[in-house]
Parts: sequence; C-alpha cells; structure tokens
Amino acid sequence: MSFGQWLNASGYSAITLAEILGVSRQTIYHWRNGTRLPRTEHLIKLDRLSQGLVGLHSFKITPNHKR
Repeated sequence: MSFGQWLNASGYSAITLAEILGVSRQTIYHWRNGTRLPRTEHLIKLDRLSQGLVGLHSFKITPNHKR
C-alpha cells in the first residue's frame, strides 16, 4: 500500500498526521508526492500508526528526489 493510499484510507488529514508525527504539513505533502523520504524515526512511527501497512516500500521517489 502506498503512503497516499494509506493516508486516504486512514481518515487522518495531512494536518493531523503532521501534528502526530511532529512534522510540518508540507513534509506530509512532500512524502506523498515523492519529493522527499521520511526519516527513520518517522518511518517507525508510521509503521506503528498504520499497524505495519506503511514502510519504506510505501514511498515512491520521483527523479527529482533530494535528500
């Protein structure tokens, strides 16, 4: 399952998820659009929050990915 699919299905808004994870709303959009990857600490939190549905495999990287 992609991060975007999970976010839609989870019922969390980007703003709410950002608050839970301690990141900005823009960070959530970057993850969803594939312009940035989450840090390890956020991947761990997402794994727990999604009960294992979201992991590094859930993120697609665009050719212009910077990190």
